[in-house]
Amino acid sequence: MADLAQVLNLLKETVVDSSKLGMNIPKIQEAIWSSEIQFPSEGVEEILGDLAYDLDYFEADPRSRSEDKLFFGEEKALDEIRTALAAIDLATGKA
Repeated sequence: MADLAQVLNLLKETVVDSSKLGMNIPKIQEAIWSSEIQFPSEGVEEILGDLAYDLDYFEADPRSRSEDKLFFGEEKALDEIRTALAAIDLATGKA
């Protein structure tokens, strides 16, 4: 079972070292969807739930990505993570 700090650390690690993106996305999603995280607010839970869902559309392979406009690459995935982290900071009063 993951806690919120572990999920946030995994997100931050991914932003710092983008080479871990493909490996970390399933870990992030599993931690958010399958654990019993004590979220500080419904807003934080919604932010992370939306992020986990959005990351389903990450596709590392440009050829596969070109098959559907819903798929996106590394830069958008990292932007989604950065946006979620900033939103969580705002929601928890850390910004």
